[in-house]
Amino acid sequence: MVDGPPESYSTQRYLAAKRTVDDRALNRRVFQDATAFLSDRDPPARVVEVAAGIGVMLERLLDRDALPDDVEYTMLDIDPASIATAEQRLPRHARSLGYTVETHDDPRPDGSFRGSAPSFALTLSRSDRRVEVRAGTADAFPFAAATDRTWDLLVAAAFLDIVPGSDQLATLFELVPDGGYYAPIVFDGATRFVPAVDRPFDRRLERRWHAGMRAGDDPNDPRAGSRVPVWVERAGGVVDSLGGSSWAVRPDGSDSDYPAEEAYFLFHVLRFVERSLVDDPQLDEERVREWVTDRRKRVGEADLRYVAHNLDVFGRVDTR
Repeated sequence: MVDGPPESYSTQRYLAAKRTVDDRALNRRVFQDATAFLSDRDPPARVVEVAAGIGVMLERLLDRDALPDDVEYTMLDIDPASIATAEQRLPRHARSLGYTVETHDDPRPDGSFRGSAPSFALTLSRSDRRVEVRAGTADAFPFAAATDRTWDLLVAAAFLDIVPGSDQLATLFELVPDGGYYAPIVFDGATRFVPAVDRPFDRRLERRWHAGMRAGDDPNDPRAGSRVPVWVERAGGVVDSLGGSSWAVRPDGSDSDYPAEEAYFLFHVLRFVERSLVDDPQLDEERVREWVTDRRKRVGEADLRYVAHNLDVFGRVDTR
C-alpha cells in the first residue's frame, strides 16, 4: 500500500520520480550506439543537452561509465527551478561515484544563458575521467540561433514529441552540424491504464487525451516517435538506430508497492490526464473525475499498471 495523492505537485519531483521508469525503458542498443559515437570523437567530446531538466541524463551517463575520458557537457533547460535543482543534485551524485567536484564562477559557454536566471559550472574529476559541466536556463531554439559554438552530440530526451517537426529539429541540428543526436523517450501514441474499469470509456478517454496533444496551442504530437525518421531526413540527418523504449510501471511483486518514487510518478500522470480532459467537450466532466478518482485509489492500493509506448533514436547530422 502507498500513501494517497500528494497535497502538491512539482515538476522537479516528477522528473526525479521518472528516473527509474526511464532507466528500465531506455533502449540499450540505441544508448550504446550514441555513447560509442561520442567515444570516437576527438577529445574533449562535447555534448549539449536540451530540456536537461534536473540533470538525470548526466547522472545516468556517470552511473553507467558511458562517457569518454574527457568531456565538455552543456545543459540547457527553460525552467529555472529545474536548473537550480540540478545544481544541488549533480555534485552530491558525482561525489557518491568517487568524483571530486570543483565549482566555477562563470558558467556561460558563450553568453547565451539568460542573464540572472540560475546557472552553474562544475568540473567533475576522477582518475579515469574529467567532465566539465556548464548548465543554464535557456530556451533551446534562441540558444541555437545565438551561439556560434558547435558540439559533437545533441541529447534531447522526452523532447521531440513536445516540439515536433522537421523545422524544429533542423534548428537543433545547427548545434551539431557535423555530429550526432540522441533522442530517447519520444512518445509514439499508445497509452494504457490497467485494469480497465469500463473498457470502451477507457479507450475513448485515452484517444481524447492523445487528440488533445494536437489541439489549440499545444504543440505535442502523439505519434512523434514514428514520424522522427522523416523529420530527421528533412532536417539533414540520418537514422542509425531506432528502438522501442516503452514505459511500464507496475507494483513490485516483492512488497506489493511501486519501486522507488513511481507511485508519485503515476499520481502526476493522472494529474496530466485530469487537467487535459476535465473540460473536454466530448467527455462528461463528472465521469472524467470519477475515472481519475478510481485510478488514484488504485495507485494507493498498488493496483494500477501503466504503459506508454515510446521510441529512442540515434543518428548522425551532416548540415555543412
